[in-house]
Amino acid sequence: DPKLVKKKVLASQGRPHFPTSVWSNIISNTYVDLNKLFDFHFTTDRPSKRLVQHFGQFDIVTNECAWDQYQEAVVFLYPHRARDVTTYAKHIVETFIVVGPFPDRVIKYDKRIRSCLAESVGLLLSDTAAFNSDYTQFINYPKKRKETKRSQ
Repeated sequence: DPKLVKKKVLASQGRPHFPTSVWSNIISNTYVDLNKLFDFHFTTDRPSKRLVQHFGQFDIVTNECAWDQYQEAVVFLYPHRARDVTTYAKHIVETFIVVGPFPDRVIKYDKRIRSCLAESVGLLLSDTAAFNSDYTQFINYPKKRKETKRSQ
């Protein structure tokens, strides 16, 4: 029962500090918007636009901070998934390195993967071979539209 699990998580003293809606998403295995998670932890009244609109070194760091918070919550709730989320995090960091000045490709790719996994049963974040077609679509051959180039 998701409501009972959420009640127990919120009552746990060692739980990571997250908004209630994020816990609901993690419990129900639905997509978690890292932008919203970052805003909850690190801002007070600014809208969450950094990860999609501005690409500089800071934006990659904000994405990593939000990912770390997400990973902490997933592992708290599902300790058996620690290796899974760590493997995926490594894959995403390596992908950021590959795309160089176009981190928006990785952000879209990550969103696609985590959205698909939220609807899948049995597929793990660490099953990166299952994402080959998405990798090709978002990283190798993105649609021809204006991309935001990260300043060097």
